[in-house]
Amino acid sequence: MCNSALHQVTEVLDGARVLAKDLNGTTHQVSLLAFDGDAPRTGTWLIVHSGYAIDSVEEYDAQVALAELRRVHVIDAPTSTTTHSSKSKFVERIERA
Repeated sequence: MCNSALHQVTEVLDGARVLAKDLNGTTHQVSLLAFDGDAPRTGTWLIVHSGYAIDSVEEYDAQVALAELRRVHVIDAPTSTTTHSSKSKFVERIERA
C-alpha cells in the first residue's frame, strides 16, 4: 500500500523536479509531472505520492499538521527550513496539548 506524505522543498532542480525532505529528514527527488499548481519554490510544502508531487499545502496547514504529528509522537523534531517570526495561537495550543 502506498501512502501520500508531507514533504518540504529544499531545492528546485528544474521545471520537472525538486528535492524535498520528508518528515524524517530524508531528502527525495520528487517529480512534478503530476503536479497541477504554481511552480513550487524552496520552502513549499507538497503532498508526495510514490515520488510524485500531487498537491501543495499552505504553510499554516503544514504547521498545524506537524504540530499534531509531534503531539502524538509520530515525529520528534521540527523539520521546517522556513523561519517564522511567530507561531499562530492555534499551533501553539496544539503543541501544548
